[in-house]
Amino acid sequence: MEFDYEDPALASTRQAIATGLVLFRLRPDTTAGVYLAEGLAFTAVSSTGTIETDNLGFSLRQGLGRRLEASAFIETGTQTFVDAENPGRVDDLETVGLRFRFEVNESFALTGQLSEETW
Repeated sequence: MEFDYEDPALASTRQAIATGLVLFRLRPDTTAGVYLAEGLAFTAVSSTGTIETDNLGFSLRQGLGRRLEASAFIETGTQTFVDAENPGRVDDLETVGLRFRFEVNESFALTGQLSEETW
């Protein structure tokens, strides 16, 4: 998917949203993954509230029974602010975290995440 901004200050900016993921099955209940993601994030910090993101990450998922799974992840990337107030601002970003997923039934699951971000 590609976005064109209507604001004249952002006319030269185009952003594609894409995610690539490669998974490796280490054991029946354990997978490791490497992913690359490009997208848009939104913030109340700037006038337009739009940030372009590029991330590279690694995750390790472990099943903990029939309904529960946990995963740990680490990722690094950049956030490019797309507005007139922050021209050329690019923040480096590193994130580490844990995710938990509990499958209530076939069509409903609860997910929680703890993460720490360093800008």
